[in-house]
Amino acid sequence: MTSVFYIISTVSARFYKIGVCTNLRERISAIRTGCPFEIEYIFAMYLGSELRARSMENAFKCILNQFHARGEWYSVEAGETINDMIKILEKIDNEDENIFELETKGI
Repeated sequence: MTSVFYIISTVSARFYKIGVCTNLRERISAIRTGCPFEIEYIFAMYLGSELRARSMENAFKCILNQFHARGEWYSVEAGETINDMIKILEKIDNEDENIFELETKGI
């Protein structure tokens, strides 16, 4: 089963959530059920193995640690850093002939 590293945000862009799943549609649906804010998906990276997806998640968590709010949620101040990180991944992907399967909605 393909593992997906994802980033979602509250529509008000007050919080961002990062995580890993195998079915993005089901994961977003589950988060919407328990979240008091409307959410939207902004980025997904299909990495194949869970190990690769968890490695990407851990790298983002380390970089975003200063913006940590609770659990896998990060404050609005993380937005610029997240956007920069997505741009770097897209640049790597373009230069290396689309080594990742990316989906970006944009922040």
